[in-house]
Amino acid sequence: MKIIRGLFLTIALLLICSCKSNETPVWEIIGSISAGDGDVHEVDLSDNIAYIADGFDGLHIINLNDPENPEEIGYIDPYPSYSTVADTFYHVEVKGNIAYILVYQNCSGWCMGRFGELRIYDVSQPNSPIILSSVDIVATDIAIEGDFVYVTHSDYGFMPVFSIIDVSEYQNPQIISSIPINSEGSLVKRHDNVFISVKGFSDFEGLIGVNVYDPLSPVLLLSQDWTVLGNPSVPFIINDETGYVAIGENGIQQYDISDPANTLASVTVMTSSPANDIDIYGKYMYVATDNGVEIFDISEPENPLFTAEIPTDTPAIKVRVDGNLGIVVTEKVEEQSEYGSSIIEQEKLSVFLIPERENRSQ
Repeated sequence: MKIIRGLFLTIALLLICSCKSNETPVWEIIGSISAGDGDVHEVDLSDNIAYIADGFDGLHIINLNDPENPEEIGYIDPYPSYSTVADTFYHVEVKGNIAYILVYQNCSGWCMGRFGELRIYDVSQPNSPIILSSVDIVATDIAIEGDFVYVTHSDYGFMPVFSIIDVSEYQNPQIISSIPINSEGSLVKRHDNVFISVKGFSDFEGLIGVNVYDPLSPVLLLSQDWTVLGNPSVPFIINDETGYVAIGENGIQQYDISDPANTLASVTVMTSSPANDIDIYGKYMYVATDNGVEIFDISEPENPLFTAEIPTDTPAIKVRVDGNLGIVVTEKVEEQSEYGSSIIEQEKLSVFLIPERENRSQ
């Protein structure tokens, strides 16, 4: 009898463990902070610190070591010393202790064309960022790997080019090569190639590839039937041999990039509302939508599975995940009246934890 009871107990424990291991992980917001007084264009997350490119309100640096109580610890002023007009901070990417920031220079009075810079900062002391150098360039997006920054740009309204910037000496960055390209867009570096996601004047057009094996001589891999100048970047990320592009009302479009010269659209992942941004961590894809953050299991890329949702009160416009933390930025709330509009709630950065079991599996 003792043997039978022991057998039943063993089976019961195995069933309980099996059920627990199959439970859906739970993601939830645990802390929030204002994202600033501007309009959030881009965010990055590195070593439990969030960086917010907040348009005319500069760059905010948020410490997330206590994720329930995020705290702003650093700031970069958008007002140059020589001007009463704020610059627009619209992109930030952090590698190690170096922040790469794209800025539009907003001049006062009469201006012709667009003026911009890639600014390089030392953020090893995030409460006191130090500018190291800048490059005059009007870029849509950048990709960074090693000693190189990859960029599409169209300075002063001319046709766009693809360029490679050597940043091995942070105080003296140099453009070392450029090739004509018909489009600006979002860039992702993978192996010897940089992929660019291109949005036309109304719809998403597709991916193009540039081989950068020889940084002094990049090669365009795919001819284009479209010309796009100055359009917003399209959120884009790569995982293994698959590219994922957030294309608004049409959800997420996957691309097979195994042949960089012939990228092919494959699976479309429909979201409950427009897909505004995207990130990937481990086997999960995080999509910022008008309803919140939708999470998909992409361990089988050909069969992505909706797993969970983090609801937000207003549309989620940016999402980033790193280590055991994720951040989501939500849209501001405005109220219209006969006297104009007033802001009820500013854009907000909220923090969510990656479930412990998923974090351990990375």
